[in-house]
Amino acid sequence: GRSGEGEPAKGFDFVLLGIGDNGHTASLFPGLAAVLEQSRWVLAQYVEVVGMWRLTLTPVVINAARNVAFLVAGSDKADVLSRIIEGPQKPIVLPAQIVKPTHGDLYWMLDQGAAARLQHR
Repeated sequence: GRSGEGEPAKGFDFVLLGIGDNGHTASLFPGLAAVLEQSRWVLAQYVEVVGMWRLTLTPVVINAARNVAFLVAGSDKADVLSRIIEGPQKPIVLPAQIVKPTHGDLYWMLDQGAAARLQHR
Protein backbone atom coordinates (compact mmCIF):
# COMPACT_ATOMS: atom_id res chain seq x y z
CA GLY A 1 0.00 0.00 0.00
CA ARG A 2 0.99 3.60 -0.50
CA SER A 3 0.27 4.60 3.08
CA GLY A 4 3.59 3.25 4.30
CA GLU A 5 1.95 0.91 6.79
CA GLY A 6 1.23 -2.82 6.98
CA GLU A 7 3.16 -5.70 5.47
CA PRO A 8 5.45 -4.76 2.59
CA ALA A 9 4.13 -6.48 -0.55
CA LYS A 10 7.67 -7.26 -1.64
CA GLY A 11 10.60 -6.75 0.65
CA PHE A 12 14.04 -5.58 -0.31
CA ASP A 13 16.29 -8.20 -1.87
CA PHE A 14 19.22 -7.11 0.28
CA VAL A 15 19.73 -4.80 3.27
CA LEU A 16 23.28 -3.99 4.40
CA LEU A 17 23.65 -2.72 7.95
CA GLY A 18 26.38 -1.66 10.32
CA ILE A 19 26.47 -1.43 14.10
CA GLY A 20 27.19 1.62 16.23
CA ASP A 21 29.19 1.55 19.46
CA ASN A 22 25.90 1.76 21.41
CA GLY A 23 24.29 -1.19 19.58
CA HIS A 24 22.24 0.89 17.15
CA THR A 25 21.72 -0.08 13.53
CA ALA A 26 20.18 1.94 10.71
CA SER A 27 18.90 4.86 12.82
CA LEU A 28 17.34 2.52 15.36
CA PHE A 29 18.87 3.93 18.55
CA PRO A 30 18.57 2.52 22.09
CA GLY A 31 15.41 3.56 23.92
CA LEU A 32 13.62 5.08 20.93
CA ALA A 33 10.17 4.07 19.68
CA ALA A 34 11.35 3.07 16.19
CA VAL A 35 13.06 -0.02 17.66
CA LEU A 36 9.70 -1.56 18.59
CA GLU A 37 7.67 -0.23 15.63
CA GLN A 38 5.31 -2.88 14.24
CA SER A 39 3.38 -1.18 11.42
CA ARG A 40 5.13 1.81 9.85
CA TRP A 41 7.95 1.17 7.40
CA VAL A 42 9.83 4.42 7.93
CA LEU A 43 10.01 6.80 10.89
CA ALA A 44 11.51 10.21 11.52
CA GLN A 45 12.62 10.75 15.09
CA TYR A 46 14.85 13.12 16.99
CA VAL A 47 17.94 11.30 18.26
CA GLU A 48 19.30 13.15 21.28
CA VAL A 49 22.72 11.42 21.32
CA VAL A 50 23.55 12.77 17.85
CA GLY A 51 21.55 15.99 18.25
CA MET A 52 19.54 15.69 15.05
CA TRP A 53 16.47 14.26 13.37
CA ARG A 54 17.01 10.89 11.70
CA LEU A 55 14.95 9.04 9.15
CA THR A 56 15.12 5.26 9.49
CA LEU A 57 13.73 2.08 8.06
CA THR A 58 11.93 0.22 10.82
CA PRO A 59 12.23 -3.45 11.78
CA VAL A 60 9.03 -4.05 9.76
CA VAL A 61 10.88 -3.42 6.49
CA ILE A 62 14.32 -4.65 7.52
CA ASN A 63 12.96 -8.02 8.70
CA ALA A 64 10.90 -8.43 5.51
CA ALA A 65 14.07 -8.41 3.37
CA ARG A 66 15.18 -11.58 1.61
CA ASN A 67 18.75 -11.10 2.78
CA VAL A 68 20.09 -8.93 5.60
CA ALA A 69 23.80 -8.57 6.29
CA PHE A 70 25.75 -6.85 9.01
CA LEU A 71 29.22 -5.61 8.05
CA VAL A 72 31.21 -5.02 11.23
CA ALA A 73 34.91 -4.18 11.34
CA GLY A 74 37.35 -3.20 14.05
CA SER A 75 38.23 -4.26 17.56
CA ASP A 76 36.34 -1.21 18.88
CA LYS A 77 33.13 -3.08 17.99
CA ALA A 78 34.09 -6.37 19.72
CA ASP A 79 32.35 -5.70 23.05
CA VAL A 80 29.05 -4.47 21.63
CA LEU A 81 29.03 -7.19 18.96
CA SER A 82 29.43 -9.97 21.55
CA ARG A 83 26.56 -8.47 23.59
CA ILE A 84 24.36 -8.25 20.49
CA ILE A 85 24.99 -11.82 19.32
CA GLU A 86 25.56 -13.74 22.56
CA GLY A 87 24.08 -11.57 25.30
CA PRO A 88 20.54 -11.41 26.67
CA GLN A 89 17.94 -10.32 24.13
CA LYS A 90 17.09 -6.71 24.98
CA PRO A 91 16.48 -4.95 21.63
CA ILE A 92 15.35 -1.72 23.27
CA VAL A 93 18.88 -1.53 24.76
CA LEU A 94 20.73 -3.11 21.79
CA PRO A 95 18.56 -2.35 18.74
CA ALA A 96 20.64 -4.49 16.36
CA GLN A 97 19.11 -7.51 18.16
CA ILE A 98 15.70 -6.70 16.62
CA VAL A 99 17.04 -7.69 13.19
CA LYS A 100 15.73 -11.19 12.53
CA PRO A 101 14.48 -11.65 8.97
CA THR A 102 11.04 -13.24 8.96
CA HIS A 103 11.42 -15.20 5.71
CA GLY A 104 14.97 -14.32 4.74
CA ASP A 105 18.55 -14.97 5.73
CA LEU A 106 20.81 -13.07 8.12
CA TYR A 107 24.55 -12.84 7.47
CA TRP A 108 27.33 -11.55 9.69
CA MET A 109 30.47 -10.31 7.90
CA LEU A 110 33.10 -9.64 10.56
CA ASP A 111 36.80 -9.04 10.65
CA GLN A 112 38.98 -10.67 13.31
CA GLY A 113 38.98 -7.57 15.49
CA ALA A 114 35.18 -7.33 15.62
CA ALA A 115 34.84 -11.09 16.24
CA ALA A 116 37.53 -11.22 18.94
CA ARG A 117 35.14 -11.47 21.92
CA LEU A 118 32.68 -13.97 20.45
CA GLN A 119 32.59 -17.27 22.33
CA HIS A 120 31.10 -19.32 19.46
CA ARG A 121 32.94 -18.45 16.27
